[in-house]
Amino acid sequence: MKTTKKLLSLLLAIMVVATSFAGLTSAFAAEQTKQYVYGDADMDGSVTIADVTAIQKHLAVIDELGEDAAVLADVDDTVGVSVADATTIQKHLAQMNLNSRIGEPYESQDTILTEDVLTPAIPFATTTALYAHGVAYNGDATHEAWAKWEEFEDAFYLFLPTSANKNFVEIYNGFNNDVTIDGKTIPPQKSRYIAYETNAAMSVSGAVNATLKIMTSNTEGALYFNTLNSSSQYDANEFKLVNESEEKTYSTSGTFVLADKTGFLQSGDVKKFKGRGNSTWGKNKKPYNINFNDTIDLNGLAGKKFSMLANYQDSSFVRNRVLYDMADEIGLPYSPDSRFIDFYVNGNYEGTYQLSDKVEMGKKHLVALEDNASDAVTENFNFLIELGNYADDEICVKTDRGSFGQLKNPESDSSTSAGRAQLRFISAKFQELEDALFSKDLTKLAQIADVDSFAKMYLINEFSKNVDGGNYSTFFTYNAEEDIFIATPVWDFDCAIGNLYDKAARQKIEKPTNFYTKHLASSGGNINWLAKFLQAPGAEARVAAIYKETFPNVMKVLTGDIESTNGRLKSMAEYEAMLTDTLAMNYKMWQFPVKGSPKSGPVGEEVEDKEHFEWIPDQSKLEFINSDLSTANRTYSKNFAGSFDFVNDWMISRYNWLADYYADFL
Repeated sequence: MKTTKKLLSLLLAIMVVATSFAGLTSAFAAEQTKQYVYGDADMDGSVTIADVTAIQKHLAVIDELGEDAAVLADVDDTVGVSVADATTIQKHLAQMNLNSRIGEPYESQDTILTEDVLTPAIPFATTTALYAHGVAYNGDATHEAWAKWEEFEDAFYLFLPTSANKNFVEIYNGFNNDVTIDGKTIPPQKSRYIAYETNAAMSVSGAVNATLKIMTSNTEGALYFNTLNSSSQYDANEFKLVNESEEKTYSTSGTFVLADKTGFLQSGDVKKFKGRGNSTWGKNKKPYNINFNDTIDLNGLAGKKFSMLANYQDSSFVRNRVLYDMADEIGLPYSPDSRFIDFYVNGNYEGTYQLSDKVEMGKKHLVALEDNASDAVTENFNFLIELGNYADDEICVKTDRGSFGQLKNPESDSSTSAGRAQLRFISAKFQELEDALFSKDLTKLAQIADVDSFAKMYLINEFSKNVDGGNYSTFFTYNAEEDIFIATPVWDFDCAIGNLYDKAARQKIEKPTNFYTKHLASSGGNINWLAKFLQAPGAEARVAAIYKETFPNVMKVLTGDIESTNGRLKSMAEYEAMLTDTLAMNYKMWQFPVKGSPKSGPVGEEVEDKEHFEWIPDQSKLEFINSDLSTANRTYSKNFAGSFDFVNDWMISRYNWLADYYADFL
């Protein structure tokens, strides 16, 4: 009897333990598959006032949110957790604002079900290859954010943007037979999540036997663009036709997915996509203009029309960005804003690009003045004009001294009487500006121009020793209401900060010493208007005053000692962090832009660009200039890290040299 009781007791205990373990297992499984929603900052399963409190504690650094919780808390129109998110949730709870993404589902990176076999719709997956999903799972809206693997000598590579999951990647099998990756089998035309580590070798077998490596970015966003033909069908040949258009006349349209660092997505239609640039259009990696149907917003960079800068000849990739932001910091209006992105077209990785405000005038464009010329308005209207060469496809005016102005806005039609009248007004005003510059009288110039904008435009170009400054890519904005020209916006600094070796200039342009823009009277037949400005008595003293007022703080921002006044300019360390990983991918695809660098690119598509890199000087060494003007020889590796350090040290040296020169001006 006692034995029977003992057996019953033991059996009961086993049942209790088993039940408890099953309960724990069920609870764990439920936790692993819990569906969270945006706004649920405390991750308790619902959106309540407690989520507002969680955000407030996070901002007060009392109890900081975890990675997923921070994503759930970010519900307003800006990136990152802020007071605005708490306010948005409060308004949602009071039913005052029901248009936010609060309540929308979010799949945590830690709860992805790696055993699921999925059937995604990838309309352009016509090549037998493996494709990677560029964003963590977020519903059907991301069906276009895919890119195929590329074959290199050492392995096949998948290139993932910042928005991708850092532990798992959804891989689609475009082959007609099973593919197994590190023991996980993917049926044909199916996908599943595969665990990975960045740059680690993975074994692929089945339909193809290969080694797979995955590289990941850490930059500001990713743009997936997929081209459509005239029948609104996906057609990869459209991108080829754009690239083959020597005169940049061919354009196409398509669809897009834009992802920021957090995986927040925007999708829609691209109205127009075409080539851009002058000498840069002839390079292997090409620049483009893109016009979205609706306004997009990437971390505060908002609009419909953008330029996509390839920065193909800048090994640091930072010259244009830091100088645009520097111009903004010293108070030059309409300085372009930009973001670094990973760019994909029709399932192919195309490299790192700088998505920038397009230089265009209009209330919702970079130069935020109304484009108010019309058939009825043929004088006293706003316009944007570029000093540069005459081109057949540009609307140009010519001054008495032979300077060409390429009209950007408005698009005056010389075949109509109204258009001809508009061009006469523009020509007269442009001539008036040239006459004032050549008078060498600041008082006369001030009657038609913002003198300080000329001083700041000169400073940005002289500081960087920009080869084009004052001759090409130099813009002037005419504000009709104030009847004044503003020297802005800045543009095109590929050949700046020591990135050009030009024997003919005799100004040692690659070195951080000596003047360049100041002494460059003309180039290619164009008179240098910025050099002419500096010849007016008092002009250089005004330049010196602005330099001493603004550039010390600019350098403190770049070194990370203070924050930017306008929020745009960042420390060089921040720029470098944005670029390191994305450029590791970019320079796997594209040749590193220095003389003698080895071929680069996927198997069968390797490029060796000798011609375009011949004029880039040796950036492996620099005579660094200290604040006391003592010098030290520094050397740099021929890779991104070395190139970036060269740019940083060159700017510090240039600042110290100019600071010494301007110190004597009162």
